[in-house]
Amino acid sequence: MFKRLLKHHLKSTWKEFNIAFGLIIILGLFLALAIRSKNEAFIIITGITFYASFIALSVLLINFHIKLFYSTTYGKQGYLTFTLPISTHALIISKIVAVLLYSIGFVISILLSVLMFILVIEPEVLKEIAPVLLDLSTLFTKAPGATILFTFYGIIATLSAYVMIQFACAFANTSTSSKSKIGLVILILWGLGIATSIIASFDPINLYFTIDYETGKLGLKHILNNTVFDGAILPLWLLVLEIAKMVGFYFLTVYVIDKKIEIQ
Repeated sequence: MFKRLLKHHLKSTWKEFNIAFGLIIILGLFLALAIRSKNEAFIIITGITFYASFIALSVLLINFHIKLFYSTTYGKQGYLTFTLPISTHALIISKIVAVLLYSIGFVISILLSVLMFILVIEPEVLKEIAPVLLDLSTLFTKAPGATILFTFYGIIATLSAYVMIQFACAFANTSTSSKSKIGLVILILWGLGIATSIIASFDPINLYFTIDYETGKLGLKHILNNTVFDGAILPLWLLVLEIAKMVGFYFLTVYVIDKKIEIQ
């Protein structure tokens, strides 16, 4: 059922997103060509179109978030959604994966657009940044553990954010009032953001993932307050906190949907 739900979420929107991703990449190329041509009118038109497309893609992604996380679950379609023979777990996870896939596509399209722009406008820039990219690739090769760690942390942090949004949407809909629920979602997210930021600032364990730049070996070291260690790359507390947020808010969302919400 999870695969069917995910396919349903993507099927209705993949054309719009793919067209938007392609436009961003192509317009990055055209903007560079316009600047190289030194045609003022061409530059203005292309620049406005590029930035308008970027804003439109951002709005499209945000709208998809709202529609998928809120409208189709707690709006008019919510009643039909909850009458389907699907588990709450499949419902939540399919929505998060769909948004995650489009978010990855958004980032890739922006990076490709920037790359196309640089290739056309100033190819020499690539020669200047090539050594940096080579150093990064060498670091990835020498320290695969650090690469895996940062990739894992990035995925967990993104998923915990999406799960927290799902929880805010679910919790807001425990209110009997039908007014200003979106405003309540924003207020809940604001409060949770402040609370988790405060918790993150108090590190009770002071353990840091460290890297030996000569050997590329990843380790864990206890670092006292007010001390500096060049090899420290990530506090263990931040990773633990993101995992706790992801797991905690996920099961809270499941509980709220199953026990506290009545779709009218």
